Formats: sequence, C-alpha cells, structure tokens
Amino acid sequence: MKCDSAVFSFDVYDTCWVRTVARPTDLFLQLAQSTLLADQKVASAEACFDLYHGRIEAEQSARAAHPEQEDITLATIYQYFNPRTATTIDLERMRALELVLEAEVVRPIWRIQQKIQALRSRNARIVFISDMYLPTELIQKALMAHGLAQPGDPVYVSGDIGLTKASGNLFRYVLGKEGLQPQQLHHTGDNIYSDVQVPKQLGIQVTHVTDPVLNRYERHTLLTSTENWGVRSQIAGISRATRLTAPTVDVAAPALTALMASVVAPFLTSYVAWVLQDAQRRGLQRLYFVARDGQILLKIAETLCQSMAAPECRYLYGSRQAWFLPSVTQINPQALDWLILPGQSTAPRHLLQRLGLTPETIADQLCHHQLPPHHWDQQLDDQEIAHFWQVLQSPAVSPLILQTAAIARQRTQRYLHQEGLLSDHPWAIVDAGWTLKCQRSLRTLLQNANPDTDVQGYYLGVLRERLPIAEAGEYRAWLMQDTVNRQPLTINIVFQRMKIIEQIFMMADHGTTLGYTQQGDQMVPVCKNEPMPAVKAAYVAHLQDTVQRYAQEIAQTDVLHQHLPVLRQCVIANMVSLLGHPQCQEVRAISGLNVGDDQNESRAQPIARPVQIQDIVYFAKRLSGLAQARDYTAGFTWLEGGVRLSNPVVQLAYRMALALQAVIRHQEPISLYQGMHKIRFSLHNRRVG
Repeated sequence: MKCDSAVFSFDVYDTCWVRTVARPTDLFLQLAQSTLLADQKVASAEACFDLYHGRIEAEQSARAAHPEQEDITLATIYQYFNPRTATTIDLERMRALELVLEAEVVRPIWRIQQKIQALRSRNARIVFISDMYLPTELIQKALMAHGLAQPGDPVYVSGDIGLTKASGNLFRYVLGKEGLQPQQLHHTGDNIYSDVQVPKQLGIQVTHVTDPVLNRYERHTLLTSTENWGVRSQIAGISRATRLTAPTVDVAAPALTALMASVVAPFLTSYVAWVLQDAQRRGLQRLYFVARDGQILLKIAETLCQSMAAPECRYLYGSRQAWFLPSVTQINPQALDWLILPGQSTAPRHLLQRLGLTPETIADQLCHHQLPPHHWDQQLDDQEIAHFWQVLQSPAVSPLILQTAAIARQRTQRYLHQEGLLSDHPWAIVDAGWTLKCQRSLRTLLQNANPDTDVQGYYLGVLRERLPIAEAGEYRAWLMQDTVNRQPLTINIVFQRMKIIEQIFMMADHGTTLGYTQQGDQMVPVCKNEPMPAVKAAYVAHLQDTVQRYAQEIAQTDVLHQHLPVLRQCVIANMVSLLGHPQCQEVRAISGLNVGDDQNESRAQPIARPVQIQDIVYFAKRLSGLAQARDYTAGFTWLEGGVRLSNPVVQLAYRMALALQAVIRHQEPISLYQGMHKIRFSLHNRRVG
C-alpha cells in the first residue's frame, strides 16, 4: 500500500452492525439459558441470573489479573470463572455457545453497508478496527458473511493484539501496519471517546456514527420497568436492529424508518401474534384478514406462521362500502345507522354514493324536499338532514335503494360463499375495529343466505360506543375503550387517533373494495381505481417491508411464545407516546399523507398541519360554548402532531391546556376553588355594606 493512498477504517460493533439486544451484557442472559439447557439443567430465572453474573465477574477478574495488557481474549476470560461455578458448568461448551450466539445476533447496518460499497467503487482500501475480546477470525468471518468485508480486508481486534483504540495504541499499531501517516486514515465509529476524541488527537480524520444509539422508544421499552428486563432488552434491540437494517430510500427518512420499526411494527406484530395464538387455542381453522387494514396484518401473520402453529390465513376483500349497502333490507334511520355519522361528510352527493346513487338520478325528489342542486355538494344542517331522510323514504327513492341493495347482496353472497365463509369450518375475520358495524353487516349477509351461519371477529380495538354482541356477533378485542381511565394521555388516545392507525399505519397498496363482479366462473372484487402517487406507493412498500422485517426478527426469539404480555405492555406505551407526544421530525415524516372522513374517502386532508391563530380563536370559543363543531376539513386529525409543527407559544399553550384538563378531570382543586369563592363573596359583602 502506497503511503499517499487514503485508507478508511470502521469500528465494528454499533458501527458496522448491531446486536439484537439493547446492551452487550444482556446477551449473557441468553447465553446462560442456552448453557443450562445444553447441560440439561433447569433454566430457571434464578439459575440464569446466577450464571449471567458469573460471566460478568469472570471478565472483571481476568482484566484485573492482567493489568499489563490493554485487552484480553475470550479464552482468558473463561479461565477466571468462579471455581464453584466452574464445577457445575461445562465452561468449554459455554464458551463455544457464546461464539455461536455472538455470530447469530449481529445485524449489518444498511447505511454503513452502502458507505463501504461506495468507497469500494472508488477503489478505496477498507480496514476494520475493534476493541473486542472475541477472536479476530470470528469477527472477520461475520463481516464477510454480512457483505461488509471482502477477503484481504485487514481486521484489527484489540483482544488478539493486546492494544486498544481507547488508549490510542491500536490506532498507532494500524498506522504502522498500513504504512500511513495519521492524516491518511479516515475512521468511522460510534464511541465518542475511543472512535472520535482519541483518533482526533492523533491527527486521524473521523466520522461519528450516532444512529445505533437507542432512540426514545427503545429506551422507554428498556427503562420503564425493572421487571423482565432481559425480554425488554430483546424487544428494544430488535426494534433498533430493524430500523438500522431497513433500506432508507429517499421517501423514508431515518425518522420515518424509526417510527415504523420502533412503534408501528411492534404494535401491529403484537396484535397479530395475539390473534394467531388465541385462534389456534380456540380451534379455529381459518382467519380472514379483511381488506384494506388487513393487508399488512396478513403479511405479518404469514411471517409469524413460519415459526408458530396457526390457522390458515387468507385475504378477504371487503369494506364498509362493499358490505353496508348489500345488507340493507329497509330504509329508516335505524337500519341505516351507518349512513350519517358525526364528523363525517353530510353532503348529499357523498351520502348517496354510499347508497349506490347519485343526486342527478333523483334530482326531482331532492328538489321537492328543498334540496336543490347547489346543496348537493354542501354539508347539511340538522333541518336539511331531516329533509334528506324524507327523500330516502319517499316512494320514488326507497325502492331504488332496495333494488340496488338486492343486486349487490346477491353478488356479495356469491363472493363470500366462494371464499368459504358459508362452510362448516370454524373461522373468524381479523380487522382494525372499531364499532362492529361491518361485522353486523357481514353477519346479516351470511345469515340471509344461511340462517345457521354466524360470524366472529378479532379486532385491534373496539370503541365504547359499539354494537352489542347480540347484534354484531361474537368478537374478541385486543384493546377496549371501556378499560381505559380518564387520564389525558392514556391508551384512550389510541381510540381518539384511530384514523391515523388504520389509514396511515395500516395503509394498503390498493383502493377500497367497492363491490364484486363476475369474471368467468369467479366472483372478483371491484376496487376503487385511483392512481397511487409515487410517494405514497413508496411509503406503503417501505412500511410493509419494515414491518415484515421486524416480525421475522422477533419470531426468531421466544418473546411471542413466552412473553407476549410484556411485548404488549411495551408497544402500547410507545404508541401512546407517539400519538400524544410526537417529535417534530416524526410528524414531518408522515404529515404529507392524507386521511379521509368516511367510507367513500370523499374528503381527505393532511394528517397534520400547524395550528394557526384562527384555530386558537375557535378552540377558545368552543371552550366557552360560543362555537359549534366545525367541518372535518377545517379541523385536525392529529392535533398533537399539529401542535408539534407549530411555534413555541402554541406548544406552551397546549401543554398548559393539558395540565388544566388533568386538574379538572381529577377535580383536585375543588376545595381551593370553594375557598377562593368564599373569600370573594366575603369581600363583596363588605364592599356592599
């Protein structure tokens, strides 16, 4: 190597790759369990922790016994195990298991892979430098297996050489071996001291890598409880590994990938794992994941099914638009309780679209009931809604709706029969939630064809205002709004921001199901055919890829089989944190995506926008009762996200409002208010007297 050639060195651990545990020593707990099982001993928590501490103490003893060496090897560490531990454990086997485990848990960091490939394309020389007690051969082999190193790339490991980066001597050793001046070496690493400060002092160029640092969700998973910390370390480590191994293309900024890997993927995977386990335990033979929310859930299920017993999983094309209208057999507000809902569009064109009609086809009746053409695309007030119901129930319009419904019902029932929903095999649908009206419609359709058929469903969440079981059929819910308390930022925010979960975090790559049609001898779904913008398509692809990566990683552990309640607790807490306290870069990562207000996606708005002065005025009027609820398009789908995009004054005002809300809900200061009122009343009486 010529002296004037530049060389690029890379730290290995937490720079080129990360482990699937949050902290290096957390791996020793898995090592302890594997060792005990290999020795045919009981791997109790007590025994695992005993061996875990034994491994840590052995390393401490080995380093203390060799102060003349800057670093030691793994073989040396195992020579210093406590004699009492050594008599009960096959240490040679344990050391071999540690080598295997260390090779199994590392995952290459995508951005570093790309950087190394770019350097190689310029014929740059690559070397690797690591402060590590593991054998050079193991590290070199793993670097090559993960596409980071090539044959002939030097790998300098402190344990085998006896010098460390932290002292600076390993860098000096590398400079001598490579025949370099310090300024000819460019080092990349994560440790602020040994990878940045020390080489800088030697005159080496440096790049500091910070991506492998645990993000706020991973830290929250790890630190919020002292219980099950070994499991929590795996959960946090897998999230970190997923976000760092996922390709970060233009549409997927690091903040977006982190949001997917650390919050969305664990949340959805935990739900699907619960569904699969419960369905298998209950003897269900088939699960139907309902479009479109079910697309990403099915992909998770298919990934998990590779490592756990589960029913057959299928995709079922369906939607409110596809099932509500075919289930209609009478026209009145009770039978059509899904037609006009608070917060959704009341424009006649949008309402009639849900019924398979257009305003133009019943123009005479609309005009006769005081709904002329200029009202057709406007939101209706209460009096106009009453007129609209008169139109629907009129002799001229009601038969049209029932006829349209009957035709749609016949097609829908044929599709459902084709897909096996009228068979004797026990099955259930899987969906997001939230009111059970879709399940009721499906139940009506099936029982109209076969009265002995019934429906049961699995839901991510169900609202407090949902249909009763007697009306909708049996169901099981992962989250229930009934069980949440009245704190401002509890699990309740999941229900308050459910549109974000189902329309953004469960986004599919096809349009909503409008109905069904015959194609040859098959009934096929008719989906809304709208070209998907390139940015949105890239988002969906990245979302589904990241979620599947996470599911594949966690399925390789025992977390889903033995510690699902721990995972559930962690993922819900992180989702609540994201929805209630988002960071600005997280909001910006998805703020350009739209959410709609009804089943036809007739109106859409960005998921978040900054809070404006007119919004604050409106909030003040609403609090004082001087303003009515405004139209969907003027409001906020994600108020917390909008606040985060706003100026600091707005953010401060929002935090103060939350604090006041908490005080009012707890009713803690009632006695104080009463005392102040008495004082004011007393002073008033004195002035009057």
